Amino acid sequence: MIKCRLNHQYQNSSNLSHHEISLSVFLFLSMNRFVWLLFSSMIIFQAGAQPIYFRHYQVENGLANNTVYAIFQDDRQFMWIGTKEGLCRFDGNVFKTFNMSSDTKDNSSEFVYHITEGVHQTLWIGTRKGLYEFNPQSEKFRLINESVGYEVLNVEPDEKGNIWFTAGQNVYRYNGYTK
Repeated sequence: MIKCRLNHQYQNSSNLSHHEISLSVFLFLSMNRFVWLLFSSMIIFQAGAQPIYFRHYQVENGLANNTVYAIFQDDRQFMWIGTKEGLCRFDGNVFKTFNMSSDTKDNSSEFVYHITEGVHQTLWIGTRKGLYEFNPQSEKFRLINESVGYEVLNVEPDEKGNIWFTAGQNVYRYNGYTK
């Protein structure tokens, strides 16, 4: 756009002052330098960028189900994956799938919607059957009675040890210390 104006200015240079032409030429050169600087920085930036690689994990790799609802990394650097078939822990090499039911007769799968970590590295897991507390050291689950029969979609701990969760159309507070 400035270049067109310069061509027009040079054709009618008798009407323009020397300062207007100088300013127009300066703007044109400044724009070219800016474009060159921008282009050069893009080349340098791309030359220094490292490619990003993704590894896809599926049932064939040990994942309980290909439908994933939640992913969480705990303080011990394990990745926890909530699927349509339950909870999986990934250590970077191997998946371990956990049976969330304390009743050994109940082999029904559990939809895991949310995973978070509370005090003492306890995991809180929101599922379609309620809220579970998981102790990673003993690898035991405990279904929280107040949540039975509700889909728990969101779970958040606070600094006082309370666990806040949504079930149905309500928000609940559960104290993880007093149980």
